[in-house]
Amino acid sequence: MNQKEIRWKERYQNLQRAFAQLQKGLAITEPNDVDAAFPRDIVKQAFRHELIGDGELWLNMLENRNRMAHTYDESAANAALRLIRENYFDALQQVVSLLDQKKK
Repeated sequence: MNQKEIRWKERYQNLQRAFAQLQKGLAITEPNDVDAAFPRDIVKQAFRHELIGDGELWLNMLENRNRMAHTYDESAANAALRLIRENYFDALQQVVSLLDQKKK
């Protein structure tokens, strides 16, 4: 496995961890009002509870994650990386900041 494949897999795993953290954040903010077991449900609940501001962006992020899980094309990986840098990173950072504030 070359270095680019390893890096892409690491980024994919980080995105999966982001969804897991979002699910935990839902449990923190509304522990009795969350029924979300799948990433799409987690995004919808997070939007409903105002943990994320742009639900459509997060659903797009999820669709791209699902598409890239079985894509091994370098140009597609580069396009996904561009989306992460230009669109998704800020959204992920907002959730991290919000959860950090709620934890305190």
